[in-house]
Amino acid sequence: MESVELTFPLKRLTLNAQQAAIVHYEPCTNIRILASAGSGKTTTVTARIAYLIKEHNIREDAIFLTTFSRNASDTMKERIEALIGPTRVYAGTFHALANRILRENEPSLLKDLYHVDELPHKFLEFLLSEKGRAWVGKLHFLIIDEFQDINDVQYEIIRRLHHRTAYLTIVGDDAQNIYTWRGSCVDYILDFHRQVWNVKDFQLSINYRSTEAIVAVANSIMRRIPTLPHKERMTATALGGEKPEVRYFYRSADERLYIHQRILELRQADPNATIAVLSKFNSVLFSYEETFIKEGLPVSLLRNGNEDVHTPQVYLSTLHAAKGLEWDHVFFVRLNDESFPQKKDEDSIMQERRLFYVGVTRARKTLTLSYSKGEHSLSRFVREIHRPLLTWFSATQYRLSSSEFEGKSRSIRTAIDGLQGEDFRQLKANPTTLPQWLNSPAQRELILKPIPLFRLGDGWRLPDWVNRRDLRSEWEQFIRAYILRQIGVQRPESGGHADPAASDVVWTIKISMEDSLFFDENQPIIERIIRYLFPLAGDPLHTPPQITYTDIIEALQSLYPSHKFDHQSIIHIVQIIHKIRTTLYNLRFVNYRMDLLRFASIPYSPPQEHRCDLIRAWYKTNTLSTPANTILSELFLMGGTYIVRQGRNALFYRQPTPAEFAEVQEFLQALEDQIITPWCKTNKDIVARPQYEDEQLTAQADLIMDNTMVQIQSGNSSADMKRLELLVELFETAHLMRQKGHTIHKVVLFQPLSGLWLEMDIAEWNGRELDRYIRERIQ
Repeated sequence: MESVELTFPLKRLTLNAQQAAIVHYEPCTNIRILASAGSGKTTTVTARIAYLIKEHNIREDAIFLTTFSRNASDTMKERIEALIGPTRVYAGTFHALANRILRENEPSLLKDLYHVDELPHKFLEFLLSEKGRAWVGKLHFLIIDEFQDINDVQYEIIRRLHHRTAYLTIVGDDAQNIYTWRGSCVDYILDFHRQVWNVKDFQLSINYRSTEAIVAVANSIMRRIPTLPHKERMTATALGGEKPEVRYFYRSADERLYIHQRILELRQADPNATIAVLSKFNSVLFSYEETFIKEGLPVSLLRNGNEDVHTPQVYLSTLHAAKGLEWDHVFFVRLNDESFPQKKDEDSIMQERRLFYVGVTRARKTLTLSYSKGEHSLSRFVREIHRPLLTWFSATQYRLSSSEFEGKSRSIRTAIDGLQGEDFRQLKANPTTLPQWLNSPAQRELILKPIPLFRLGDGWRLPDWVNRRDLRSEWEQFIRAYILRQIGVQRPESGGHADPAASDVVWTIKISMEDSLFFDENQPIIERIIRYLFPLAGDPLHTPPQITYTDIIEALQSLYPSHKFDHQSIIHIVQIIHKIRTTLYNLRFVNYRMDLLRFASIPYSPPQEHRCDLIRAWYKTNTLSTPANTILSELFLMGGTYIVRQGRNALFYRQPTPAEFAEVQEFLQALEDQIITPWCKTNKDIVARPQYEDEQLTAQADLIMDNTMVQIQSGNSSADMKRLELLVELFETAHLMRQKGHTIHKVVLFQPLSGLWLEMDIAEWNGRELDRYIRERIQ
């Protein structure tokens, strides 16, 4: 295709005809750019801004550029400056720009305690003021990236910025609208020409990222996504390429092993190749992380999409975190129709089809689409692709699932995470929802002043190995486990040494998914048969006997003489008993207790080969006479069970060394001497890990000491304690503990590393309004 060369003060740039047309177009026009995946959008937008400044003498601070990620805004600013040098262009995310502009022009709006998602609302409040309207007059060029993902508040901000002498350029791809769950609306980009006058439409449809074979698949998906009638299909600059593969595996373990082997081959062929495994679900990625760690494959779990993804290791990413990123080789896994699409209504299916499109368009050279656990269950999104565009391995006919994938139960944390900026504004607007002092700047400043509990001069920081091993969450749970266990040692009645959640992980044997329905219906019968057939289970070195069909018949006749069991049920019982017998056989080298062992259909379980280590750690940490400094590794395992419950098993393969534990001995000793022991001596009543649960919400406090509820918090500064969402969670937990019968007059956030203690009086606060609001939002 025709190319155009532009010369800027610091650099020459070569653009295609589509890009050059946008850069050269007259400034005083509203523009909509439909930019397909990998089409050089960033190059085009930054060149347009540089051209406006240098060729049209537009004042730098008259340009307002907003993006949806810090990484994207940093990249755009760097590219502008690479063309023309340092600039004063307003560039950043909606939140970052709102924060900057308010600090410069109306800092009074930032004096209250606010959630970060309130910043756009505060910015809008400023824009509606006389001072804000005057400030808007300095802006003349508004460039909004990822316009398909804006929500109502962001759109209202854009409306207020777009005055009579300002020109608006929006950039986006309606096929990549993937944030409807947080309020984004694709109609804003599709209806832009109806809302804004004098709109000039452009397209960027030439894909520089992916091969022609991958682009063909992306175009096939696009046909089922509603768009503007004039939108063109993508074309690829890299002709040819391998057809994307569809692979079926009988077991998810087979799926992981194949992908591991294939990655080894790709890395051997090109050590610098970039590789990613994508899934909609973190729990699936955790299983890949575990496999790769066990096999010694360098792996990194992406958290927010801002990480550097150009180093030669394997990246694991959810589809939302992968937005805007790209890799040479992409494995898109667990594409089963039961869970993807997760919901089966028409709107949800369309939303997830767009998410599927985003995943497919991350790949540069090769794309593998895989699924397992039932060859008929391939996701409908794969089956919608024109079949000749794909290479099929072991895939057969399929049937659509009508079942909706069930999520986890709603904890207070997940409920609070689901709140948006407008929710926090409403919570603060109601004078009875939160403690009254929270809305008084003077009182709030006085109350939200944490005090240090460590001696003056004592200071601690996060050990380097925590981040190096990617065990930050496990570290936080380890410190919590250490504190509560040592309270249990000094005050046994507190129950601090007993951790029911950790015990559940240690002693619960997972029933496989294919057996779960039958097991749940017959659990009492099966558990009784287990104890009947294996009476010596748990004895040292005891090998449980092999069990036959005849043994099961005899057990059923002995235990249930009047009950008739059909042949198919007996066969199923035999299959389940055989699997349980294998588990008991693997435990023969550890003193396990059959009275504690339970069997359940749970989503996640520790690896079988590490179950013995967990049981030994459980015994040691529950033996109060054992000094804590001799069982730090075991305490780390026990704390880490909270992460194992979420499906991540990395701690079993990245256990800290004795030398690394030695680094924290001094900190732990100071924690016990200066903080834990005084707590135990000065408080009359101490209760550890009190829990609350009803049909909607579950909650757990770390400690209730006399009439004070204490939550142990991560972080290392007072700023980490003053986050509104953290305080809302704290207050709601306190309310639920009151419902449980505890008297709570004060709540505390305690930060172990810094030793900071932030105490708040809630004796006069009634939590019913907050609880009602949260429950309504859940529904």
